[in-house]
Amino acid sequence: MPEHALRDHRLNGEADIPMVAGLIADDARAAMLLALQRQHRALSTSALAACARIGLPAASAHLARLVGGGLVVCERQGRQRMYTLTGPQVSDILEALAAIAPIRAPRTLDESSRLAALKNARTCYDHLAGRLGAGLFQALVQQGALVDV
Repeated sequence: MPEHALRDHRLNGEADIPMVAGLIADDARAAMLLALQRQHRALSTSALAACARIGLPAASAHLARLVGGGLVVCERQGRQRMYTLTGPQVSDILEALAAIAPIRAPRTLDESSRLAALKNARTCYDHLAGRLGAGLFQALVQQGALVDV
């Protein structure tokens, strides 16, 4: 979303919240947005299709809507289109929604395995997280390499 649009509309009550909420509310688009947030790098149409468990034509249509809605930007790299979140505001929205959303039970064994792996080891922005990150931090504090303040 253009920055001037964010500045001008959110202050005077003209922000089109239903439009943005509608874009995020779709399961496939939400999966793509969360994949972009987790990866912290550009992802291709095929990678995002795989994350959302949909075909390439459907992924392309969903990505076009996300680009049109200002949540995602697209850059060509050779023959591929690479997508990233528009900016930190989009990541902030996803984090805020995740904080208030109920926990969804895994629907498949693969999803259950992936969620278990994320609990053990993941990154959060520029640092380790999960059990591995917490354990590493505690070990470094115990060894005196870090000071917990």
